[in-house]
Amino acid sequence: MTQILEELHLKFEQVKKELKFNSDFEELDEIFYFKDMILQLNFVSPKLSRMLCSRIRDTFYSWVGSLQDILLPNNTLSYNESQIFTEKEKEIMTKYIDKLMAHITKNTVIGLTKNKEQEGKYIDDSVVLWNEIKPYLIEYSSKKQEYWETQKNNPDK
Repeated sequence: MTQILEELHLKFEQVKKELKFNSDFEELDEIFYFKDMILQLNFVSPKLSRMLCSRIRDTFYSWVGSLQDILLPNNTLSYNESQIFTEKEKEIMTKYIDKLMAHITKNTVIGLTKNKEQEGKYIDDSVVLWNEIKPYLIEYSSKKQEYWETQKNNPDK
């Protein structure tokens, strides 16, 4: 286990130097759980930068799915959750989905064009985007959690 994490750190520093991004490993791992991914896969890809960008994309895309479930509920759970948000809150969700999707699709283009400069920028921009949306995601998630706590404690249900 320690050996694979050492390999990850070594290759990460090489990728950071090659792509010329500023974010450090700890900051990125705190957000995107790179160590967990590598430990789960037990593998550090020779194309580590693409592996990391894919993890970033997947993290953001999971939030898109969660927000989209509120806007377009397709089951009882998401329908119930959708009812707790106002139209104004749903407009805000749409704006965050737009930002997330714009960022996600950059990764697709970067992967197709192999643009190393843009890849480094994508990694740094991911931290900026996360720091921008995190307070909203906490608020959004807290509202959902409070709803379910209320439902759990409602004896008339």
